[in-house]
Amino acid sequence: MSYHTLALKTDGTVWAWGNNSFGALGNGNTTQQNLPVRSGTLTGIIAIAAGDYFSVAVDSAGGVYTWGKNDKGQLGDGSNLTRLAPVKLKSFAIATTVGPWVAAGVEHVLARKADGTLWAWGANLSGQLGNNNLVNQNKPVAVNGGTAIAAMAAGSDHSL
Repeated sequence: MSYHTLALKTDGTVWAWGNNSFGALGNGNTTQQNLPVRSGTLTGIIAIAAGDYFSVAVDSAGGVYTWGKNDKGQLGDGSNLTRLAPVKLKSFAIATTVGPWVAAGVEHVLARKADGTLWAWGANLSGQLGNNNLVNQNKPVAVNGGTAIAAMAAGSDHSL
């Protein structure tokens, strides 16, 4: 349940509408929107994913942007601070040649790097990050055995 909708336009901009309690729309406030609004000033975006009250986008250079609720580290920016506008993850770039590149669960994210390795961050109560513990991670961590990955999917409290 993401409670909001994301749309990627052909011009590489992201638009969102719906519940904005934690800034999941990325437009700088927490006001619900019944019509699409632009998510920050993002351009060159090639992939998007919506989690529970948070959002993720990937640009054509592999940059990852996140915004919204962050109580479990689901934004991957090294903090647990809610972000009302997109923030680029530092020192982390992912594959952009063959998708999928990113997937969002309820409170966690999966991302595939160009070398085929799988990374995850956010909630980990059920072990959905695949790093052999149950500790939430607010920065990307490598998934154990996550090499030569061709595709991935994130469920409610699990990953494939």
